Amino acid sequence: MILYHNKVIDSKIFPSIKFRFGNFFSDYIALTRKPVMSKKIKKIRHQQLVICGFTKLNIPKLNKLKMSYLFSVGIIKINSIIKKIYKLGGKFLYLFKNSQLKKINKDVHGFLLFNEGLGLYNLAKKLPNEAVIVEIGSFLGRSTCFIAEAIKNKNIKFITIDTFQNQGMTKEIVDVYSKFLDNVECYKDLLIVKKGFSYDMVKEIKYHPIDMIFIDGDHRYNGITRDIKDWIPLVKKDGIIAFHDYCIPKVKKEAVKEVVDIELKKGTIKKIKLIGSLLITKKR
Repeated sequence: MILYHNKVIDSKIFPSIKFRFGNFFSDYIALTRKPVMSKKIKKIRHQQLVICGFTKLNIPKLNKLKMSYLFSVGIIKINSIIKKIYKLGGKFLYLFKNSQLKKINKDVHGFLLFNEGLGLYNLAKKLPNEAVIVEIGSFLGRSTCFIAEAIKNKNIKFITIDTFQNQGMTKEIVDVYSKFLDNVECYKDLLIVKKGFSYDMVKEIKYHPIDMIFIDGDHRYNGITRDIKDWIPLVKKDGIIAFHDYCIPKVKKEAVKEVVDIELKKGTIKKIKLIGSLLITKKR
C-alpha cells in the first residue's frame, strides 16, 4: 500500500495517482517503509511506502517514482526469499563451509540436534580471548565438540563436567568415559575435564566469572534447581546461560522447563532465543 499525505492508495492503482492529485508532486520525493501494526495481534501486518512532500512533478519523474516503488517491492520480496532459504538451508550452508562440523554431526552421537549444536558453536565463536566456558553434562562429547570447534583458535578455558556413568538415561550404570575421550581426541588440549557431579565440581572451579555455561546435566527438579543455584552466581552479568531439553515433550521426572520458567519469572535470567530444545538466556 502507499500513503500519500495520510491518504491510503492501493498499489494497484498507482499509475492513476497523477489523475487523482493532478501534477502536484514533490521534487524531493522520499520513499520510506513504514511498518503497519495490527491492532489485534500487535504484529507488523504489512509495510507502506510513504511519499513525502508536494510540488510540481512531471510525468517522467512520476514514471521513475513508479519504477522505484516496484524495485523496492522486488527487493523486499527477494530479501524475504533469501531469509527463508538461509533459515531452511542454514544447516547445509554450515556443513559446506566447515567440513569439521559435518564430521562432528556424523561421527559423534548424542541427543543434541545439529541446529542446537550449531547454536552452541555460534555462541562460543563470539566469545573473546580469555573467556571461560563451562559445560555441565557432556555424555559422549557431541556438544563438547561443537563448542571446542568454535574456540580452537582462541585462548579460552573450557571446563566440561560429567560423571560419565550415564546416570538418568538408563537404569543401569554405563561407563562412557573412554568413548568420550575418543570423540574429543582432537580437542583434548582445549579441555579441562572434570569427572564427577556438578555440585561437587563447583567447589573446585577457580576460573570465574563464567562467560558462557551450557547446562545439560540432571534434568530432575532437584537436580536442575541445584545446578542453577550453584552455577548462575558464578556467571558474569550478561553472560550466556544455555539449557538443553527445555521444551521436549513431557517426560516423567523431566523438569527443565518448569524450573527455568521460574527463573525467567524471577528475572534472574532473560530469554534470548530458542533453538529446537536449546534455550539461550542471558544473566541479568
